[in-house]
Amino acid sequence: MPNRWPIANGNWSDTAIWNGGLGLPTASDDVYANLKTVVIDTNVTVFRMTNAASASAILGGGTFLLANGVTLTATSPTGITPFAPVASGSVLLISGSNSATIIGNLRPLRNSSGAWPSGSAGLTLSVRNNAQVTITGSVAGNSGFIGSIGITVSGSGAVVNISGSVETGPGQGGITSQAGISVSPRGSVNINGNVSFFNITDLGAANAIVFNSSDILTITGSVIQTDANNSTIANTSGTGSIYISGSLIGRTTSTSAIISKTTAGDIIVIGNLLGPTSANAISHTSTGNIIVSGSIIKIGAGIPISTTGASTTIVTGSISFTGSISGPVISSTSTSGLVRIASPVASFNTFNPIYSPRIQYFSDSRPAYTFQSDTFGKDVTFYDVSYTASLPSQTDVRSGSLYGGSNEFSGSMVVPSTGSVRFGVPVDNTTGSATLTPQDILTYATQNLTGSNTIGARLRNISTTQTAAATIAAFKGK
Repeated sequence: MPNRWPIANGNWSDTAIWNGGLGLPTASDDVYANLKTVVIDTNVTVFRMTNAASASAILGGGTFLLANGVTLTATSPTGITPFAPVASGSVLLISGSNSATIIGNLRPLRNSSGAWPSGSAGLTLSVRNNAQVTITGSVAGNSGFIGSIGITVSGSGAVVNISGSVETGPGQGGITSQAGISVSPRGSVNINGNVSFFNITDLGAANAIVFNSSDILTITGSVIQTDANNSTIANTSGTGSIYISGSLIGRTTSTSAIISKTTAGDIIVIGNLLGPTSANAISHTSTGNIIVSGSIIKIGAGIPISTTGASTTIVTGSISFTGSISGPVISSTSTSGLVRIASPVASFNTFNPIYSPRIQYFSDSRPAYTFQSDTFGKDVTFYDVSYTASLPSQTDVRSGSLYGGSNEFSGSMVVPSTGSVRFGVPVDNTTGSATLTPQDILTYATQNLTGSNTIGARLRNISTTQTAAATIAAFKGK
């Protein structure tokens, strides 16, 4: 693709600032910032945009400023990318009260071998003040875009909306303190897509998202962490809340929590939580609520939910174990903390699923807590009085039907089929369909004619007209 770059600062729409006297860049061009500042003051479509240096005397660095109301489209698979070890500043910047749209991916360049180089510094997009930007495309990088930050959000009213996936990893070498998206001290991020973090144990303190904001991070999609030394989402300052409408999935040998929060604020997951094999899924060390509306499944030594502060953990779905594992599903070590549950729970391998000084059931739930006994297969379940009193007796439940909070009861009532009950007589949730006709009576009576005391046997002893006439004639002849 042709390379285009500005030779002076100015507006994009000014043909005089572009190299070669070729007019404005087109949809087939790679556009370089060339250490200049260019205001994108009109809708623009390019193949790729970057502030990288180039062998053709293009300087590394520079920034494209997004004016209010513009749409920037980059059609290359990499789209908009930083790759400038000497660059200062971001490829794109939007500030003030401006609002803009980006259509395209924000992804780092790879080197000739297909890997993301280490040691590079760059920033793809900076959102400041009250600016808002909507991105339709994926956001990806290794250790936060080649050892740097992909998107920074730093304004009190700043908002970033991403319709696409956010991915980070893997990288090369010891890269520290970087992120795919960084929000501090204010700003909101809304992601409609999955967030994935995998770094194959070779990164330093990288994260997919560092959310040190007092506002809100919303993810509509799953958060997936694989083989990660660090948390996918880290919150070490600010009192913002994290809302996830999707599942939290920790895979294989991750050694850090999927979500790590050390400041006040809520973590809300409307979906299931599948704990990592060796780390926590959610780690919260301060105050706030941890709310999970789906099922929590422990798959290894890691603890799906671990809290050490005065937080309240609320779980409305089921709590379970898989495999030969030990330890709790939920751990709350503070005497000021609280675990509130709605579903029946059961121990596994003699381990309690909940370690907490304070546990509550919801008042409108049907609580049941099952412990394993010293005899295999004979568990002991404790119920609330109101729970068992509200259940029907086993003789009032159809035979073989399981009921109760964890299907611990089985009905014993035998319900006849409708064909065995007289027509119109109530049975089960319907009425009988059996009818009785004269033919039915005759059929039943004649179904066996040879057995003892049957109608056949009786008929053999009954006189007929022929036998009676012969008897009478014989009598008269005497």
